Amino acid sequence: MLPPLPRRAFIAGSAAALATPHIARAAVRIVKVAQGSAPQSPAGIGALAFAQAVAASPVLGTVLKLDVHHGAELGDDLTSLKGCIDGTLDLALVGTTVASGIVPEIGVLDTPFLFPGIAAARAALDGAPGQDFLGLLKAKGINLLAWSENGVRHMTANKPIRAPSDLVGLKLRVPPSDIVMGAFRALGANAGQVPFPGLHEALRTGSFDAQENPIGLIESAGLYEVQKVLSLTGHAYSAGLIVVSPDLLDDLAPPQRVALQSCAVIGQNATRAAADAAQRDGVARLQGKGMAVIGDVDVAAFVAANKPYLTSIGQKFGADRIARLMQSGAG
Repeated sequence: MLPPLPRRAFIAGSAAALATPHIARAAVRIVKVAQGSAPQSPAGIGALAFAQAVAASPVLGTVLKLDVHHGAELGDDLTSLKGCIDGTLDLALVGTTVASGIVPEIGVLDTPFLFPGIAAARAALDGAPGQDFLGLLKAKGINLLAWSENGVRHMTANKPIRAPSDLVGLKLRVPPSDIVMGAFRALGANAGQVPFPGLHEALRTGSFDAQENPIGLIESAGLYEVQKVLSLTGHAYSAGLIVVSPDLLDDLAPPQRVALQSCAVIGQNATRAAADAAQRDGVARLQGKGMAVIGDVDVAAFVAANKPYLTSIGQKFGADRIARLMQSGAG
């Protein structure tokens, strides 16, 4: 048996076969894509849209096929991200909270009450502040194709959360981000971490009293089964990354790389549309599934209580960076 073609030879051979119609075409390369939440989550919808865009691409469709794996089937977000760094995985959608363990500066994106809303957060990421992170990620071996999104984060518990005082002593699960954990501890919560796939069970068993996530993830993960109250705090924007391994990039010709990034942006836009739909319609669905919805949250009190923490992380991660994010989003 002949040895398998090297990856680069595979891509080049496929392109050559396409240029010569009478030569039998090489098989399409199957590329695995990892994402950690349910298929109906914004990330799941975005990953499928990315795959469909690649399939429809005249540049990539006859060369690559994206095989999407949902629900942390290929490992949690950290495993997937490290796989895309070392080349054992080609593509993944992961949260910025996980990436902050490798690139600490990106963790500021998850800071509560940094942005006044989702439009402001998107404006910041799509503008110069978002570009600032590309070099930081690249320096740690993370190749960003496009941003993804889970939506605006809200809190669930078995009691209403209307003001900072309601967090005092509350066993609150937060994502794997020291910045986020520090923010909620500064507000008085007994904040701790558990990977997202284990969150439902942690809430069911009482390891945590509360958690915070976008509507789409609260619904798709069935957290309404183990939490009675949804408080619409809208305290943070939940961004994500669509990342690619350096090995796959090296294997692609420049036009193919451009096409892959364009397809990833289609995936990005699909995550945003799904997050918008979940925010628009998901609250009513969660209410219909038995959750009490608290809308009279004192957001101004939370913003004021969070200001000292924003100042403290600015000393470590750059007050100018935080100011640029806030100003870009406001503009």
